[in-house]
Amino acid sequence: MQFLIHYSESIIYLLVFLIVLGEIGVVALFFLPGDTLLFSLGMFADQGLVSLPIIIGVVFVAACIGNIVGYETGRYVRGHYKQYGLFKRVPERYILKTEHFYQKYGALTVILSRFIPVVRTIAPALAGVGNMPRRSFIALSIVGGLIWATVMPTIGYTVGRFLDLKNVEYLGMGLMLAAVLVFPLIIFIAKRLMKKGEAL
Repeated sequence: MQFLIHYSESIIYLLVFLIVLGEIGVVALFFLPGDTLLFSLGMFADQGLVSLPIIIGVVFVAACIGNIVGYETGRYVRGHYKQYGLFKRVPERYILKTEHFYQKYGALTVILSRFIPVVRTIAPALAGVGNMPRRSFIALSIVGGLIWATVMPTIGYTVGRFLDLKNVEYLGMGLMLAAVLVFPLIIFIAKRLMKKGEAL
């Protein structure tokens, strides 16, 4: 993330907004940095390169908008999926399973997905496909977005007091490795929840 240092503060805020919005709102951009970016920004704030409150505000707004974009995309897909060749082969029972899952675990999923790479990109779209009530989704997105936007940069800011700025990339690689190790566990838990939901 050190490439951001070469830009002016206002440009950094704009780039952060676009990156967070893209990662969360566009499924195809799931690979964009999320947690690593926020950690790094917190460390940059410790160095006086950016303002921590502004970063939290920018990330919060981008995260909420991204969730809404993803959700509306999912709603559109649910209503028109039979019109597209790629989705015509998706059995309707999978759509119904998704809806059932979000009826039971939607609140927990929307909030916790903020902290899981890739899942935070897919979860809003699946909430739309699962026909989760819009008002509930937006309210939960605000709560989850505020927690994520506040906690991640703040932790980075705190860690920045103990690590040199040059170690940001190593920290980022560590976070990515942790995500790779944890992700299979998340998938396993999600499958178990799905099976449990089917049995009810």
